[in-house]
Amino acid sequence: MSEDKSEDRAVTSQDTSAGVPGRRSSAKGGSPEVLLRVSGLKKHFPIRKGLLQRTSGAVRAVDGIDFEVHAGETLGVVGESGCGKSTMGRLITRLLEPTAGTVEFGGRTSRTSVWAACVRCAVTCR
Repeated sequence: MSEDKSEDRAVTSQDTSAGVPGRRSSAKGGSPEVLLRVSGLKKHFPIRKGLLQRTSGAVRAVDGIDFEVHAGETLGVVGESGCGKSTMGRLITRLLEPTAGTVEFGGRTSRTSVWAACVRCAVTCR
C-alpha cells in the first residue's frame, strides 16, 4: 500500500484561516476582500397571452442566486443549456434589471450598469 500522498499534503497544507479551504486571508490578517457579492438575485420574465397581452404567468430564468467572489478568486459558471448562466451575467452587469436581489461590486450596491460605472471611473480617475 504505497500510495502517493503528495496530493493529500497539498490539500491539507492550504490556508484555512478564512474558514474556507483554499481561501487565503488578506495581508491585513482578516478575511479576504469581497469584490463581488450577489444575494437573492432573481429574474422572472412575464408570459403574456391574448389580444390584450395580459400576464398569465412568469418564466423564472434566475431564482435566488447567492455567492461571493473574493480578491484573487476566479468564478466559473457551469450548467445545462437554458439554465440561466447568461441571464445571471446580464443581471450582474445590469444589462437586465433584476426582479429582486442585490449585486454589490467593491462594497457598493450596483444601481447602474457596470459599464456606466467603468466609464464614470475612467473619466474621474484621469
